Amino acid sequence: MQLQDLEIYRQLYDLRSINVVAKALGFAQSNITARLKAIESEFDAQLFERSYQGITPTQAGETFYQYALTVLRATSAVRNKLQSAPKHQQIVISELLFNELVIDQQQFDLTQNTFQVKSSTEIETVPVQEADQVITYAHFEQADYQCVAQSALTTAFLGQSDQLPILVNRDTRCPFRRRTLTVFNHEAERVMTVDSWAAITKLVATGRGIALLPVRLMAALKVAAIDQRRFEVPYWTYTRMS
Repeated sequence: MQLQDLEIYRQLYDLRSINVVAKALGFAQSNITARLKAIESEFDAQLFERSYQGITPTQAGETFYQYALTVLRATSAVRNKLQSAPKHQQIVISELLFNELVIDQQQFDLTQNTFQVKSSTEIETVPVQEADQVITYAHFEQADYQCVAQSALTTAFLGQSDQLPILVNRDTRCPFRRRTLTVFNHEAERVMTVDSWAAITKLVATGRGIALLPVRLMAALKVAAIDQRRFEVPYWTYTRMS
């Protein structure tokens, strides 16, 4: 089993659809099915129940998901340690990615990195100075930086009811805001603009709104997705070349 298989499994668990995962990762559906069968064969366990509505993890599948997360996080931590410079790295990062990657997934050692949390608009329009890395879903083009990695957040509209106000942040270049306004373009009267992601997640958790957020937050916020739709929000890591 390869490390990529664990990432494929994580996506299958989050999205509950072989077809959606295949499209998100750019693979043929048959390849995703083959990788899942190989994992089940290697561990001699059925990890998902298949149906016309999608796939549902079995009890063994739930256990394997926790194993996959543990290995992926440990691998990311080792990779960061091996690649880190002896000095503190200066990292510019989008706010929601800071919450997801630094706080929740603990992919970065706080003793070896210093973070500047910026909005998408700031990252797109303000020249970055002295930053070793930039991690963002914003459009970022600066001559001194090279894209070294790409990933994506699996997101859904989360909330306690689909009739609540629709929350977006004030950053007009934020892809979460843009996606939300596209999906709910006929319900502009329900859209409410909020200044920060912290305020948005608080409002969602207290049953006062719905918002497009990473699906991993469902457990922490004690809410569910309002429908079956999932959206992949890509983000990129850039490293300063000089």
